[in-house]
Amino acid sequence: MVKRKKSKYRRKIEGKIGWIAVKILIFTIAKLPVHFLYSFGEKIGGAVPFFLRKRGRIVRENLHTALEKEKKKEEIEGIYQGFFREIGKGVAELIFLFGSLKKTRIIEMVTIEGRKNLDDALAKGKGVIGVSAHFGNFPLLCAKLVAEGYPLSAIVRRPRNKNLARLFTATSEDMGIGFIADKPRMNSAKRALGCLKRNNILFLLIDLNVSSGRGKVYVDFFGKTVPTPTSPVSLAIRTGSSILPMFIIRESYGRHKIIIEPLIDLEASDNQQRDITINIARLTKIIESYIRKYPTQWWWLHQRWRKAL
Repeated sequence: MVKRKKSKYRRKIEGKIGWIAVKILIFTIAKLPVHFLYSFGEKIGGAVPFFLRKRGRIVRENLHTALEKEKKKEEIEGIYQGFFREIGKGVAELIFLFGSLKKTRIIEMVTIEGRKNLDDALAKGKGVIGVSAHFGNFPLLCAKLVAEGYPLSAIVRRPRNKNLARLFTATSEDMGIGFIADKPRMNSAKRALGCLKRNNILFLLIDLNVSSGRGKVYVDFFGKTVPTPTSPVSLAIRTGSSILPMFIIRESYGRHKIIIEPLIDLEASDNQQRDITINIARLTKIIESYIRKYPTQWWWLHQRWRKAL
């Protein structure tokens, strides 16, 4: 009993310290000249493993789980270092852009490849399910599409820190991005269906573990069978919406490219559960292909293989 109280107290203190650190970071980045932004972000990102050693261990373990059979140890270490620099740049970029709501700059710094795929899908009038991953500066992908006039809502996990959650929600709404919390599940599903009914884009990230209950299937991801959400395919079957994989890639400092893939022609048969599993596996393989091509740009911090079979 005493141990449990101590644990709660520690989490509360850590949450407050974390929020203070975020506020200091936001204030510092907001005052930076643009030409210092990325070098500052790289330094902050590079320091993360020293302060958050557990996260550093998770990243290294994940890299070895996914890539040790095809890459040398020094290559994996290079990806490890590059990943943290990438995280630092992305966070600095978002704070700078979203904090001052620089929509014009977002439009200028991000290009779109495959816009016709999106326009053609929206022309059908049944909404678009944009399937992606914690890859690249994905909030910037949402901001770019909204800035270009595409109504978009994203289903995301709410941060545990209440202050951070409020900041995240407020900033998203200021940018015009619809925010749909993944819990409670029934409310999330209702809002997602409403988004598609309005012929909007519903943005989904499907590279996280599904904690419990229904709504998941086990599919291959880098040679391991992992639980993966079924929501994009289930929603598409129910609504007739098009599924378009979409990713954002950093090309250089301050330059990104969104790639919108052609719509996924869903495999369909009399066995709906089988169809869902096959189609989720196809989407997961597309995500894996992007990670293999741009390994420093995926979010290796998540314990993606923790519940692998």
